[in-house]
Amino acid sequence: MYDGSDTVILFEELAYQDVLPVAWRPLPDQIDPDLAASYTASNIRVLQACTALQEQGQVEKPDENSPHAQDFLRIEMKRMPDDPPLRGRLYPEAHPAGENVAKVQFENDQLRVARRACAPEIPCDLSAGADTPALLVALTPGHVQAEGSDATALALGQSQWLRPGEKRLVRNKEASPAEFLLFEFKGGR
Repeated sequence: MYDGSDTVILFEELAYQDVLPVAWRPLPDQIDPDLAASYTASNIRVLQACTALQEQGQVEKPDENSPHAQDFLRIEMKRMPDDPPLRGRLYPEAHPAGENVAKVQFENDQLRVARRACAPEIPCDLSAGADTPALLVALTPGHVQAEGSDATALALGQSQWLRPGEKRLVRNKEASPAEFLLFEFKGGR
C-alpha cells in the first residue's frame, strides 16, 4: 500500500521506492498533433535514458570498513596541498612615485604569483624566470613600449605567455603606474 512517501530508511541507508502510483485522467478535447509529437519525443528520450541506466547495472557501494578504503583515503589525503590554495582578491595598492614595485602575492611548490607595478617612463622588468614559463596578465589598461618597438595598447585582463628565460623590459607610456600579475609555473616546461 502506498503511504505517500517516496523514501524509506532501510538498514541505516536511504532507499527510494521505484514504483509510484500514476493517476490517469481523460482530456476534454483532441490533443494538438504538434503537442502529441512533442510528448512522443520527450517519452522516447526518457525511455532511452532508462534503457541506458539499466544497461549500466547497479553499482555496489564500497564498504567503508574494508582495508582498501583506508588506502584510497590515504592516497586522497596525499594529493591535498599542505598550504592553502590561491584565492582571494587583489586590492589596489599605493606605489611610491617614480619607482617600479615587485611583490610576491602567493607562492607554493608549483606556482609563484608576483604583482608588478611599472612607474611611468622607467624601464620595468617583466621577465619570466630562468627555467620557468610564465603568464603575464595586465591589471590596468594602458600603453607599454618594449625596447626597440612601438607602444602597444593593453586591455584590462590581457595576457601573454613568456617562455622560460624570456626577457621582457618595457616602459609604461601612461601617467599612472601600469600593474601586472606574473604567474610563474615552477618546474613546468
